[in-house]
Amino acid sequence: MVSTLSLRSLLTHPDIRSGDIEFNWAALGIWGAEVKAALEAGAVYITDLTIDENGMTLTLSNGNLVGPAPIQPTLPRPMGPWAEGVSYKKADFVRGPAGLLIVQADHLSSDDLDADIADGKLAYYAANGEGGGGGGGGGGGDIYATVSSLDLLVAYTGTVGYHMVPVDCALVAGKPIRARLMAALPPGSADAEVEVSLKHVGGSSETLGVLTFTDANDIVELALDEDLAAGDVLVFEQQPYTDPPPAGQFVISLTLVPA
Repeated sequence: MVSTLSLRSLLTHPDIRSGDIEFNWAALGIWGAEVKAALEAGAVYITDLTIDENGMTLTLSNGNLVGPAPIQPTLPRPMGPWAEGVSYKKADFVRGPAGLLIVQADHLSSDDLDADIADGKLAYYAANGEGGGGGGGGGGGDIYATVSSLDLLVAYTGTVGYHMVPVDCALVAGKPIRARLMAALPPGSADAEVEVSLKHVGGSSETLGVLTFTDANDIVELALDEDLAAGDVLVFEQQPYTDPPPAGQFVISLTLVPA
């Protein structure tokens, strides 16, 4: 996979195809699928790439522009216990003897975790027994977190955001997930939905529920009883919005109860 940062040195290379960059083809619908197929078939190739507040735009060898397509945040990978000889990527999470660590740079782990930390390859995200987040969290008490989206609903499945669980804890029904849609949904327009899922350490995932917004500035709750392990990732994805998408922002609040 060629990253968007290293792609510019290879832009005029005819071997660059759609799979070489993380481009949000789904945002462009049928047209995006047709362009992607042409790239994969070698009919055209990428000659330029720009990123601005509207997303990523590609220039093709035939002069056509593709985009802009919103850039989706990349979810971190929960990698389980730290081990030597593993190829870790930046933003991966691993469990060390003293707590949860976040990977600071791509690297192949050595046989000495402390040495890798000293070299700046990893850093502790939360120590064992600590809370993560503000608003009264930490020190063995509840952990509070907020996830916010960009300011536009989308017509495709788009990631609102995610929260990496810092310590073993739980979602409890008495302290539900609370979410607000700060947008003007016209009367009679489609509901806006955000699916809540849990990505476990080890790669498996499950859907926990759906937040459904039916009106402007709607506040909704999702009550769950769910045990969470350090390194699990709570993922919030907006489901495709069928009407013309209005400007608006999702703000989602979590309360996690340490085990």
